[in-house]
Amino acid sequence: MNNLNQPERVPMDRWLMIAVCCLILTGFCMVYSSTAIIMPLKQSGNSENLIQLHDLEKQGLSLIIGFICMMTAIKIDLRTLKNNAVFILFAVFVLLILVLIPHVGSSTKGAQRWIRHGFISLQPSEFSKLAMVIFLARYLSSAYFRTDKAGSFMLPIFVMLMTQGLLMMQPDFGTSAIIGVLTITLLYASGARLRYILSLLVVIVPVAIKLIMEPYRLGRIIAYLNPWADPSKSGFQLIQSLYAIGIGGFDGVGIGKSTQKLAYLPESRTDFIFSIIAEETGLIGSLMVLGLFIFFFIRGLMIIKRSTDKFSFFLAIGITYMIVAQAIINISVVSGLLPTKGLALPFISYGGSSLIVNMIAVGILLNISGNGSHTSFEETQTTDNSAKKGKNGIWAYGLERLTFISSKTLSTIEMTDIGIKNDPLERFRSLKKNFNSRRTYR
Repeated sequence: MNNLNQPERVPMDRWLMIAVCCLILTGFCMVYSSTAIIMPLKQSGNSENLIQLHDLEKQGLSLIIGFICMMTAIKIDLRTLKNNAVFILFAVFVLLILVLIPHVGSSTKGAQRWIRHGFISLQPSEFSKLAMVIFLARYLSSAYFRTDKAGSFMLPIFVMLMTQGLLMMQPDFGTSAIIGVLTITLLYASGARLRYILSLLVVIVPVAIKLIMEPYRLGRIIAYLNPWADPSKSGFQLIQSLYAIGIGGFDGVGIGKSTQKLAYLPESRTDFIFSIIAEETGLIGSLMVLGLFIFFFIRGLMIIKRSTDKFSFFLAIGITYMIVAQAIINISVVSGLLPTKGLALPFISYGGSSLIVNMIAVGILLNISGNGSHTSFEETQTTDNSAKKGKNGIWAYGLERLTFISSKTLSTIEMTDIGIKNDPLERFRSLKKNFNSRRTYR
């Protein structure tokens, strides 16, 4: 890319933009459907109807802000993002601390996750996911990270645990789990030795068991296993969700005609909005939404493959998996495949912070797609001195399993980082000479 010493700039991924716009439009329509309430209004003895559009107006304002932020992210120099990764993470840490302070953070249904001032409402935990991805991309692409050094492995784990600790004080178990998944995914993609990653189980398993044994989380698991054992309390939400999905049938009951949104299904506009989609649009609409997320994942993998520096590569992986993982978990929860978790459906669920963060993330992904090269990695005549080390065969193997990219592609991506220049012919000769030896590690 031009600003990262690449020879040619290509147009951003318009197909990804179209898919995201379709998801946002679907979300806006479904937020309207699930929140627009017809209320009786009596004035001067005449009965009239008033449609309550307060939530839709707030979502529309968030959409405008998100669009501005997305366009800014598309135009921003990726070097600026890389150089300020630590500052971004620090700013999010400050917000996560502020939300815990009485009279600063706002509590809803026992969770203190919001900072509200007037009509402005901010959920710092949503920003923590993107901040963590940017930080990890910066660290894993730096010279300080070595896949064969345990010390290099400890810093991202420490940052992950510190972030999860602040999140669990709210508490926000869902976002904490997503951050753990993203950290492990990116470490695995970087080629970190498997024994280092597996060693985390020594810490993760006891902590997870302790958290799960909390009464309300244990109740969710019991309700997940058999919601009809307590249909009026712990199993009520899942039963109503499954009922909404069931009555939707093949083509749904029609947009705006859902009955489950009328105080039957809790959180019908946020975490369980997919149930309303299934009820109103049926199997057809549900498959369309699933298809859009699958298409997003495919385009994300293509952008990963076109990335021409390590920072962009890890950033694209993190953003793609961040959005897709949330979608998978959310849809699995509302359909009864996973215990209930408080995660929004990206681009669709009601919530300004979630929408804005996801749109910023897509803007960065589009930035990366527009800064790639028309030439594929297989044709790029670059490599890196570190490619001469046999351990990169393990690194390539891990990334190949994670992103379905060929070993030859991955051996080239190790390559150039931001601002690094090497002799292309010499790098190509090194790649050709050492390629076969690296494959022996597979």
